[in-house]
Amino acid sequence: MQFVRGTPSIAGTDIHPHLPDPRDGRYYLDYILPRTRPDQTFLATEFSLAPFFQQHLTDPVSPAFATRCHVPPRTPVWQVIRTPSTGPSRSARGTSSSR
Repeated sequence: MQFVRGTPSIAGTDIHPHLPDPRDGRYYLDYILPRTRPDQTFLATEFSLAPFFQQHLTDPVSPAFATRCHVPPRTPVWQVIRTPSTGPSRSARGTSSSR
């Protein structure tokens, strides 16, 4: 970040943060903003939320999702996504089940 800040020809930087939770984005900003010049921008690519996602695999799908995708209420997320070719993802994509 010192190099980015100290090199006038660099208009900004691309940062790849790994965040355990979307709410942790504030910590990321608190780190990045003081290390860039006021005229610089930054791009944050691929916020890796794999740990956050994994924590919610056993959560039930939302009632709206269950209704829209014809899934029994309270179906665990892991069960819905384990077999996308036979699961509700077809309906979520708007693909017909008959081919």
